[in-house]
Amino acid sequence: MRVACIQMNSGADISDNLEQALYWLQQAAGQGCRLAVLPENFSFMGADDGARLAAAESPAESRALAFLAREAARLDMAIIGGSVALRAGEGRIRNSCAAFDRQGRCLDIYDKIHLFDVE
Repeated sequence: MRVACIQMNSGADISDNLEQALYWLQQAAGQGCRLAVLPENFSFMGADDGARLAAAESPAESRALAFLAREAARLDMAIIGGSVALRAGEGRIRNSCAAFDRQGRCLDIYDKIHLFDVE
């Protein structure tokens, strides 16, 4: 099985990041990959925690999760979505890794437990 391990330089514009991810996912599918793995924070990399909190969406409203489901089905390729910032209640964020099968079904979402600060 061919697997693509995608690296990106994500920024603060979710639409631009998803467009960049789509380009690389299409490249991987075109090369016969059956699984693609996106990097952590592929859909958003803000300057600080405030920006990240502002960009976080609920799982049901997440543009990144909808994108992963749609493209997995369209490209007939399983996708592991690195990590996505999802709302976890009042002022909290879940750093979540979602896995989608080739039909676009979410297999599971893993919430990272041990987060750390990076300076």
